Parts: sequence; C-alpha cells; structure tokens
Amino acid sequence: MGLAYVFSQILGFGFLFILVIILLWMIFSIYFTYKFHKEVISSLTEIKLLLRRANIDANGSNLAKELMKRESSDVNSETE
Repeated sequence: MGLAYVFSQILGFGFLFILVIILLWMIFSIYFTYKFHKEVISSLTEIKLLLRRANIDANGSNLAKELMKRESSDVNSETE
C-alpha cells in the first residue's frame, strides 16, 4: 500500500506540474501575441500616416506629381 501511495503522489504531482506549465505557456503566449500585434498595428498605423503625409492614394499619385502639375499650370498661366 505504501508503494502505491507514493506512486499516486508522484503521478498527481507530475500532472499538477504539467498543468501549471501549460497554464504559464498559455499566459505567456497570449501576452507576447498581444504585444506583437500591438507593435504590428502601431507600425501599420505609422505607415498609413506616412503614406497620407506623402499624399499617396490608390491611384498612385503623390505630392511630387501634384507639385509638378501646379508648377506647369503656373508656368502656363504666366506665359498667357
């Protein structure tokens, strides 16, 4: 009986130990996933702001093209 009791205690402790490890793994994986997604979302927001600042839209026009159009229209209006 003593040997069976010892084995049951060892198996019970091992099962509890495995549950604690699984719980810690889940907590850390959720935390690091949240942290990673937070960094990705902030970097995507930063990229979106940079694209807005550069005035790039779906058509691919940017600020330099707009400025060239304005300059050419200014030159055309001055020559008239």
